[in-house]
Amino acid sequence: MLQEYRTSDSGTLIVRTDITEIKRAEDVLLESEKRFRDLAETASDWFWELDQDLRFTYVSDRYSEATGRPASDNLGKTRKETIDKAAVDEMTAET
Repeated sequence: MLQEYRTSDSGTLIVRTDITEIKRAEDVLLESEKRFRDLAETASDWFWELDQDLRFTYVSDRYSEATGRPASDNLGKTRKETIDKAAVDEMTAET
């Protein structure tokens, strides 16, 4: 990677950075993510991933098959925000 900077005396400073290790680490991470997604999509169970704020960042397609709702509806939301109010009202009425 090359970066070019202009100096105050109208000169040019070029900085060369070897990013080989960064690219390798990125490739390993992408491969690991692909393996996880392949496993999650072929498993019979639901899989999901939450970020540090407990918001969904990934929901497997099995969710859609089981609920009839798109998994993407949950992305960016907390578990509390994804609860189907009608289902909760129905469960409350039964008790």
